[in-house]
Amino acid sequence: MSTIICLKTEDTLILATDSRFMTADFSAVATDAAPKIFEIAPQFFFAPSGWKLACDFQLEQARELVKELGTDDIRPLAAELALKTIPCFEALVEILRSVQPMPERIRGGLAGELMMHVHVLAGHTIHGELGYIAHVFRVHAGRVVCDAKEYFGEDWHLYSSSGDPANEVVRQDPTILDGEPGEVVHKLLAALKRACPTIGGENQIVHIDSSGAHWISRPPADVTERTLY
Repeated sequence: MSTIICLKTEDTLILATDSRFMTADFSAVATDAAPKIFEIAPQFFFAPSGWKLACDFQLEQARELVKELGTDDIRPLAAELALKTIPCFEALVEILRSVQPMPERIRGGLAGELMMHVHVLAGHTIHGELGYIAHVFRVHAGRVVCDAKEYFGEDWHLYSSSGDPANEVVRQDPTILDGEPGEVVHKLLAALKRACPTIGGENQIVHIDSSGAHWISRPPADVTERTLY
């Protein structure tokens, strides 16, 4: 699994990820040039991490929902996207159950021990609050469930979809959290790339605040057509 990072401080949010996709059996790097952060509407950003076919499905759905809902509120967009995604994952789970031999990561995902997929939507609510909503998809009792996490406050707040690996690299080097928000994100991405073989490639980082959004590190142009995770 790759990583998605959100760092919120007062009126600023930084959304960041890497550029690596693995082959479907996790045996090798498929590409280190995969775009993973997408602006689906002005100052609304979408970042998925997981199975490539699910990422593509979600991106298409997110863009369509922006048009259908005609909203400048991230909350209904996030809720609708989660609802539309679950049937896609139910179908994917059925396909994965027939894979033989089954890689350990797929086995762990189907058993509910590992997350299947995560995506983050970053932007504003209808009340002008800046923040993010993360949806984590996993298998529970044989069915796909979605857990939501969000933050729209003004205190310093850091989220990483990597979970334990991110906590471990920070435990080993607490100075990662020192510095300006952009510096913190760069250091955390660098540490995760050293620690996790599924994280790599160039950084993708966008900065959002009251004045608008601008790219610190733009996504690559395109990604290979191979089956990716």
